[in-house]
Amino acid sequence: MQNHRVLITGGMGFMGSHLARHCIALGWDVSTIYPYDQDLTLYNELLAQTHAYPVHGATSEIVGILAEANPDLVFHLASIFVAEHDPEDVVPLFHSNVLLGAQVLEAMALNGVRFLVNTGSSWQHFEDRLYCPVNLYAATKQAFEDIMVYYIERGDLTAITLKLFDTYGPVISARS
Repeated sequence: MQNHRVLITGGMGFMGSHLARHCIALGWDVSTIYPYDQDLTLYNELLAQTHAYPVHGATSEIVGILAEANPDLVFHLASIFVAEHDPEDVVPLFHSNVLLGAQVLEAMALNGVRFLVNTGSSWQHFEDRLYCPVNLYAATKQAFEDIMVYYIERGDLTAITLKLFDTYGPVISARS
């Protein structure tokens, strides 16, 4: 990476904030996107050290953010986790785990950003199977990976998915 500019989705969350701090320590220029209504009380110092962009959900907004941030690499960590969903969790799960990622991919393609590090979940591989989702969360993570393949095959993207096991941090439910 020549200019060391990164954009982190979920950069104001538990894992993303740790990644953002690490990138800042390396001297990288860090941009983050986060939901406009997210409580940022725990992340005030990151707001001062990053280019932080609240998002309201429009694809055009994310396209504009990527144009302004001009990252060399995107780390996609934004996600909502619900182990056992209720009917009211379906929309937030799809919005965070599928729609937002698809919008980021489209924005990357339109802005010529070619490199993505995605985060998947071991929950996509119940009983160590190639694909066997344990829950709707795991299915939405796989759905995003399937969409990602489209952009890879089209030639717009080089990507890797890191499958995470047993992440820890504050539990933030899709339920308010």
